[in-house]
Amino acid sequence: MTDTQPFPPRYLSREEAAHYLGVSATTFATEVAAGIWPPGRRRGLRAGRITWDRRLLDLYADRDS
Repeated sequence: MTDTQPFPPRYLSREEAAHYLGVSATTFATEVAAGIWPPGRRRGLRAGRITWDRRLLDLYADRDS
């Protein structure tokens, strides 16, 4: 996620999702595998890009608040 975007993207890469949540990409991947965060969604023509829905991440964070 860059500061030059006029609004945050809805779908985030692993690195962007980790940054959004304030953890490293490695910690985020570990927490996704443990079920703390939702699994990523495969996207693209060949389903090769995995992204996380920012709003779904917010829902998971809210359940633990």
